[in-house]
Amino acid sequence: MGSGTLANDVVAGQLSLLNGRGLILTNGEFGSRLVDQARRFKLEFDTLEFSWGQPLDLNVVREKLSGRSMHTWLWCAHCETSTGILSDLDALKTICKVHGVKLCLDCISTIGTLPVDLTGVYLASCSSGKGCAHIRG
Repeated sequence: MGSGTLANDVVAGQLSLLNGRGLILTNGEFGSRLVDQARRFKLEFDTLEFSWGQPLDLNVVREKLSGRSMHTWLWCAHCETSTGILSDLDALKTICKVHGVKLCLDCISTIGTLPVDLTGVYLASCSSGKGCAHIRG
């Protein structure tokens, strides 16, 4: 039970225990919130910002993670509800697996509302205030 902000604070806290640098993807308000939370937790990370309302450019993500990338984790919103963009979960899982990067997802707007397979995802957040809401009978 708790808010989405609390759930993502827990993810940030766990990421603070890892060595290495992260990559946060943002294409709307909730991605921007992840950046803010990562800053508050003093995480080492880079940001890939895409225009609000546009899908994540997965070719840019692949390029950023390729070569001599020092990124050990990637964090983004599965569904950017401020713009209605649903990211390609299978593609993100594949990209992270190929590059040996731990995938972390804000699934607050998708768990409980859409079929979500978290196989291969390191951390995922959800909360009781959205798709997994507690219904009193």
